[in-house]
Amino acid sequence: MNLRKFIAIIVAIAINVAVLASLHNSSGAVVAGATPPRATQRVLTLPVITVRPSALQWRELGRIPASAGSG
Repeated sequence: MNLRKFIAIIVAIAINVAVLASLHNSSGAVVAGATPPRATQRVLTLPVITVRPSALQWRELGRIPASAGSG
C-alpha cells in the first residue's frame, strides 16, 4: 500500500507541475500581446491654486498678534 501512495503522490505532483507550466506559458503570451500605452498621450491636469490667508484671518485664528500688519 505504501508504494501505491508514493506513486499517487508522484503523479499528483507531476500533474501540478504540468498545470503550473501551462499557466506560466499562457500568462507570458498574454503579457507579450499587451499593447503598451501610447507615448503621445497627454495627461490633463488642473492648474495649481495657491491659497494665502489674510492677516485678518490669521488674527481670527489667533496665530499672529493684533499688532502685526493688516492685509
